[in-house]
Amino acid sequence: MTDLLDRILSRIEPDTNGGCWLWTGAHMRGTGYGSIQTGSRRLGGQTIGAHRASWIAHRGPIPAGIRVLHRCDVRLCVNPAHLFLGTAQDNMQDMLRKGRGRPIKGSAHSQAKLTEKDIPGIRIRLSSGEPCSSIASDFGVDQCAINAIRRGRTWKHA
Repeated sequence: MTDLLDRILSRIEPDTNGGCWLWTGAHMRGTGYGSIQTGSRRLGGQTIGAHRASWIAHRGPIPAGIRVLHRCDVRLCVNPAHLFLGTAQDNMQDMLRKGRGRPIKGSAHSQAKLTEKDIPGIRIRLSSGEPCSSIASDFGVDQCAINAIRRGRTWKHA
């Protein structure tokens, strides 16, 4: 582990403003995160995020399914004091709490089958007592999707 720690420490540049340890090594294409090899590929080494490697080197293993998140929101930061563990949901909640993103709503979501134009008609049909299953069949969605609209859990903005 000290080899990994030494390699991490040799590739950082301290940021005097926020206390970040900025990664100066390789970067993951298109993500803005630093990357590092954990060892020889022939011996099972792999490329991982530099922030994940820093966590491992300073704090130990990362449980399966858990992410290493940044308190500082600086993708190149590998300062273990700025890192914490969380789930994908924790990451999204942290992002929203910090005002860094907005949840994707309605037809902007890549998996949406309905559009904002569909919703008023669906609501009219629901208010007239038409079964969710009938409406769902007409729109090619599961009746749970229509029920969620009826209950106000989805499509609140439309």
